[in-house]
Amino acid sequence: MAFFLNAVASRRIQMWGRLESPAEPDRDGLATTAASYGAGAERSSLRA
Repeated sequence: MAFFLNAVASRRIQMWGRLESPAEPDRDGLATTAASYGAGAERSSLRA
């Protein structure tokens, strides 16, 4: 259980790091951020 929570927390930290980084004009980066955000929302709904 602790490992799962740690994985979720590290994913959130990566997500916020991407959002705070300067915007780059590549669609792949936006898609990756959207995918990680979707995965994070999915995991938090599973945990709740």
